[in-house]
Amino acid sequence: MAACPEDGWMPILRQLQPSKDMKFINIGMNKGYGIAMVLEAWQQSLGIDQRSWHRALMNALKEISGRGLQSAKEPKGVPPMCGVCRDCLQGGVMRGLQELERSNHKLSAALDLIRSTNADAKGKQGETAVLGVELNGGTADLVRHVIHALSLDSVVEVLHAGVSDHHNDLLLPSCAVGNEGCSTDMRGTGPLSRVPTWTVDDLVRNWTGDKSLIDYLEIDTEGHDPIVLKGARQMLKTGLVRILRYEYHSIGAWKSYSLQHITSSLDRDGYECYYAGQNRVWRLTGCLDATFESRKTFANVVCVLRSDIFFDVFESFEACALDSSFCGGAANGRP
Repeated sequence: MAACPEDGWMPILRQLQPSKDMKFINIGMNKGYGIAMVLEAWQQSLGIDQRSWHRALMNALKEISGRGLQSAKEPKGVPPMCGVCRDCLQGGVMRGLQELERSNHKLSAALDLIRSTNADAKGKQGETAVLGVELNGGTADLVRHVIHALSLDSVVEVLHAGVSDHHNDLLLPSCAVGNEGCSTDMRGTGPLSRVPTWTVDDLVRNWTGDKSLIDYLEIDTEGHDPIVLKGARQMLKTGLVRILRYEYHSIGAWKSYSLQHITSSLDRDGYECYYAGQNRVWRLTGCLDATFESRKTFANVVCVLRSDIFFDVFESFEACALDSSFCGGAANGRP
């Protein structure tokens, strides 16, 4: 398992539904590497990956640095603006899936079966629409520059806002451009800026004009993910989110919420949840124990509608099904 997962499953949704128009909402998008990965997996004609995104980020940073904006410092040995998971060094999600299938024949056979029985007729390539939401105004502006430089204005929309369980305004201290820890919990001595805050349910309504199916909702809000999930209740209860991802650890609102409670709530809504690891997932729904509740490191949880074809894909990546040696020689899945 790892705090920074690898998502070899990401491109398969497009492979199963090449003609579908896909929608992705990235809450807490930071530097936009999650957006770059989705565009590589779902809209290959754009020629975007995390490395090209990084080059565009660096060029945009040079442009806006002339305004006197301060950029966040990276850890020693990490290239500037690379991301805490060293996203800019990633080799590409498409290549990762190809290498994974070459090295794991069991997974390759399972995915081939899913593709052969579920893929729609290949016609016109479906479009991808992305909404990125970022609390750090400087970072949001940086990503807007990247989007314009890469001619993605018709594909990606960036919103400088917070996301919570109700609509209001909040006061936020100044954050350096690219600071991935920017949140309402920060303490600062400079002037405060007023930032609007929305719920996920409202964001979807405003972005799509109605309650529309979201193929992938990713949440990374520096410990406030449980609050954001409360503001997505209508979307989740009605199954209008196909895949949900959020970050889990022991800071922020997680001090008052249990992973068991949220996993059980999502289970009742029809979602199966997994811990996201290195090109495999570990089942949480029906299998959660105190080991996960007491985590002190960052983790990612990904949930998928059991009624969706993508559920079969996640089951193929489930660690115990992928390699029974992970589970003492026997599969550990639910019936």
